Amino acid sequence: MSFFNDNELSISEITSIIFVKARPANRRFIMNKRLHNELIYRFTGKSACTFNNKTCIFEGSTVMFLPKGIDYTFVVEEPGDCIDIFFNFPFEPPDSKTGEIIKTDNPGLFLNLFTNANKEWTTKEAGYYSGCIATANRILSVIQQSIASRYIPKSSSDKISKAVEYIHEHYQDSQIDFAYLAELSGISVSYFRQLFSLIYKMPPAKYINLLKINKAKDLLMSGLYSVSEISDILGYSNIYYFSRFFKNETGKPPSNFKPDYKPDFKPDQPV
Repeated sequence: MSFFNDNELSISEITSIIFVKARPANRRFIMNKRLHNELIYRFTGKSACTFNNKTCIFEGSTVMFLPKGIDYTFVVEEPGDCIDIFFNFPFEPPDSKTGEIIKTDNPGLFLNLFTNANKEWTTKEAGYYSGCIATANRILSVIQQSIASRYIPKSSSDKISKAVEYIHEHYQDSQIDFAYLAELSGISVSYFRQLFSLIYKMPPAKYINLLKINKAKDLLMSGLYSVSEISDILGYSNIYYFSRFFKNETGKPPSNFKPDYKPDFKPDQPV
């Protein structure tokens, strides 16, 4: 079982993001007791990476995770460029003791995320650090999606696909009827909740709340709407309930939300 599949993860600190140029073939690199966690996206080439007495092949268009404190050795077999993100979790998971290579059906998404993170870190424009944190956490989310898809039959996600589509179209309504979502899926309400939570790693109510929060952030960042107007757009009965809900979810009231924040939840795929 994957480390990413068993833990609720978020990145709290980024120490560096670097673009690593291709290194000569047959060159060996040794790292002992690394100081930070690391996510690496390899564009091209191939390396053999050894950690915990296990050797893995790290090829182009894949991601490698190397945890804090690990000893490892790289041997370059075919030169290729990489982007490395060095980071820390707020609390180091106890089982993050070994590296892992993550393959995905959508390598272009990883490419865009790592490239954007490197660009933000390099240019260091206003709000860059919050943007890099958000992008790095999005990378974690995509990794968890990719790994979760290995264990969830496509038939299960297909079964609730109409309900998920309905949620995306109607999450701004004041209320969504879960009985109707279950009916769209052709299953009972309890099984719908169970299946949704299995695929998306959260109950449907929390998923809808995260959609609302993400939309609220977008509207606040636009500067075009008052808090009262956003409350109405998102289907809340009154501004006080919306403000309390927003603060509970983000730690800040909507009136204090800064425009350099960027959304960190992209609910287009299971997590």
